[in-house]
Amino acid sequence: MIKSHSEALRDHIDRFCRDEPDNLFKEDLTKISVAKFDNIPDSGLTTFISIGLSGHLLKQDSGRSIRQELLLTVDNLYADFAIEEVIFSVAKLILKDHKAVSRGQVIGPKGLLFPEEDSNLTCLLCSYPAFFPDDFSFFENSETTVFVELIPMLTREAELSNQIGWEKFFGLIDDGEVDILNYHR
Repeated sequence: MIKSHSEALRDHIDRFCRDEPDNLFKEDLTKISVAKFDNIPDSGLTTFISIGLSGHLLKQDSGRSIRQELLLTVDNLYADFAIEEVIFSVAKLILKDHKAVSRGQVIGPKGLLFPEEDSNLTCLLCSYPAFFPDDFSFFENSETTVFVELIPMLTREAELSNQIGWEKFFGLIDDGEVDILNYHR
């Protein structure tokens, strides 16, 4: 018997994170929550994952439908930033047109992501979950659900990614030329 989508989502998150988040933020308008997991996937990192966005079938450019959840993994130094608000904002943007984001897509700039903090990050790069094992990135139930990592970027980094392509930009990350965990870069 096929599990309900919410059961399959919960099982998938529990498998890679743990049964209970350290905090749960709720957004009443969209009925989406954001779960915060301290020291997940590794010590020193905190992961925020949307729960509920995948309750919506989203259109892809190919015409096919997909389900998505959003996540953002941060250095524990920045875990008190309003990460959940960034995820809620992107979820609302997605739900406005029921259009899925795609890998390599840059969202923004639309102002500072964390205006209360001393951070110049303005954009988000949509990626595979960079800090998790590959089998975390999606699960199959009645439809495919994909987890999209949102990577905060500076405007100049977003411009560079758009210019050279997101794959080459990821090469810069892999080579240590861009430290995506440093929110004060």
